[in-house]
Amino acid sequence: MKIEDVRTHAVVPRGAPATNGSSKHSRSLLARWLLNLALGAGVSLLVAGLAVLAAECGSSGNTFWSFTAVTAPTQAAVAGTNIYMSAGSRMSIVDQTTGLETRSNIFPGVTLGRPVVARLRGGARDTVIVAGSTGYAYGLDAATLVTNWTRSTVRGSCASDSISAAPVIQLWENSDASFRAARTNDIVMVGTHYACGTTAANRVYGLDAGSGAVLWMFNATGSSQIDAVNGLALDYSRNTVYVASYKTGVSAQHTVWALNTMTGAKRWSVDLS
Repeated sequence: MKIEDVRTHAVVPRGAPATNGSSKHSRSLLARWLLNLALGAGVSLLVAGLAVLAAECGSSGNTFWSFTAVTAPTQAAVAGTNIYMSAGSRMSIVDQTTGLETRSNIFPGVTLGRPVVARLRGGARDTVIVAGSTGYAYGLDAATLVTNWTRSTVRGSCASDSISAAPVIQLWENSDASFRAARTNDIVMVGTHYACGTTAANRVYGLDAGSGAVLWMFNATGSSQIDAVNGLALDYSRNTVYVASYKTGVSAQHTVWALNTMTGAKRWSVDLS
């Protein structure tokens, strides 16, 4: 995979008026903005089509800078002074002060999901965790976007398997005594979106955030009728990850699953249709 330094994108200086000169028009774009991340007091990151804007909240709608992506960005995360942005197969680092893209990495043939950025236990700098449409999860160096590890969730029988929900990370340093006694590492959790007609045998993986090694797997045998995973939410206080899944034609199929983050064991599940 090619690593590129790109510093050619135009910047609108901080304090410049909105690009169209109309705060009313800026407010009307809110309905089409796909992403709204707070960059600081009164400043949000906004996406409309290929345009990424750092804009002032409120009635003025002033644009501090603008950035044009190669394909429409749909996912981003903010860490320190950097914005980590997924746009199709491209992962970019954008300086949140200037709007300049300072680094990028291309993942050929992959549509990337929302990145998650964290400082892992014992790490000297941050790690970016991201998953994609080819069913792989990736651990990237947050400074260079070099791939530190990859983990496939694809079955040998179906090359179309994918991951559509963003991963979550339970950090050892932020966890309670029970988690720290049971585990020595940070755990990334990803859920599968199996294809080839599979609607009742999806899985949730618990991965070592530093290496991508599989620590546990929920539904390894397919005994739980879980459809494609479309969301995960982490509860540190209960060492539990809540998993949301689709429901397709199986009357007894559950759609919310609570799993033990230390072992992957099911705590409970329920059908919320």
